[in-house]
Amino acid sequence: MAVIAPKMATDISLDLPLVLIGRRRSIRINQGESDITLLQGDERRELEDYLEKEAFDLLHFHTIWEPFLPLQVFWASLKLRRRKRIRTRHVATFHETPPNTLLGWFLRRFYKLLSWVLYHGLDGVIAVSDSAAAHLYQHPRMPVRNLSTCADFQPFIDHSSKHAVVAANTSDKQVRILFVGRMDERKGVLILLRAYHLLVQEGLPVTLTLAGDGVQADRAKALIKALDLPDVTLLGRFEEWEKPAIYAASDLCCSPAPFGESFGLILTEAMASGKPVVAAANEGYRRVLAAKADETLCRPGDVKDLHNKLKRLVLNPELRHSLGVWGRQEAQRYDCRNYLSKVIPVYRAALRQQPDHLKPEPATERNCGQTAVANSDRNDSKAGRGSPPTSSSETSSATVHDHKTRSRPGS
Repeated sequence: MAVIAPKMATDISLDLPLVLIGRRRSIRINQGESDITLLQGDERRELEDYLEKEAFDLLHFHTIWEPFLPLQVFWASLKLRRRKRIRTRHVATFHETPPNTLLGWFLRRFYKLLSWVLYHGLDGVIAVSDSAAAHLYQHPRMPVRNLSTCADFQPFIDHSSKHAVVAANTSDKQVRILFVGRMDERKGVLILLRAYHLLVQEGLPVTLTLAGDGVQADRAKALIKALDLPDVTLLGRFEEWEKPAIYAASDLCCSPAPFGESFGLILTEAMASGKPVVAAANEGYRRVLAAKADETLCRPGDVKDLHNKLKRLVLNPELRHSLGVWGRQEAQRYDCRNYLSKVIPVYRAALRQQPDHLKPEPATERNCGQTAVANSDRNDSKAGRGSPPTSSSETSSATVHDHKTRSRPGS
């Protein structure tokens, strides 16, 4: 198994072979920041040589149409497959939820058209939520599997007071509110600052920490100054490994993103840390917090409603504690250890797909298993290493995505 991703500004560590190719750059799009990685010249030839050498049984693409590396890997693999030089199967996970704006209207139609084009080379399709699946083409032979995003929550658990939920604060202690994410319109940081201003005006014992950076960072600083907001800490950019300690140093996490969320990874990280959360009721967050909607969800973009939900938790340490206990248990649903049993059937189904241009033997489960083992053996001889099992038959696989292990929270 390997991970293919763009080169980063800082070193990262994974317990897997990591193939870094291209250089990621950030641009502003869709009322937020996005990344682009474009391979040219020698890098494209290097990619094709690598894919042909490894001859992976399966490539799993994350954010496949985030420009442009995942798409370039997909087209390169598809070209090699059509030339019968590899037999790699392709699975893609779709994360995006366009906003309810004019641009979002065009994006939804564009995504449906593009997904129809991509389906001609895909063997399995996953969406992280109903909202992410809604704008995909519904192929009659390849249903969209709805599987939530997963993460390794053990580091967050380890940082929260000996694997137990942090005890509720006493009434005379300041309640530390935390925001983690990009500072842009899609994440709602300015909405939170205005709600925090109302809390301060009422004399409530609160502090606010903003962890992240983005296109609205200067506007956030200006608003803090204009409203004369006390006890606001700006952490700026941070490394992924720092996140558990950042959550552990808070009492309450807030993510007021008004739109564009397909899931809620930031919420589940906070919940795994034993922290109560308050969030906007966008499509993705509603799914994660449905069981505690009355206590945790506010109307998107509504400063007063956000203030009311925060105020209730600030004044009620017992409620904060009970939500922290519930959140930790609920977050385990999205832990990667519980994800494997859900994604392996998607991989097995993809390996059974028989693209027309490959013209293999008639599809049987036994033949598919033999093909996977043969490909794995060939990879062992070429790369000098084995591949971990991903199903009852060992297969070699690679995950392709524009990884966000730097200070890219909440995307």
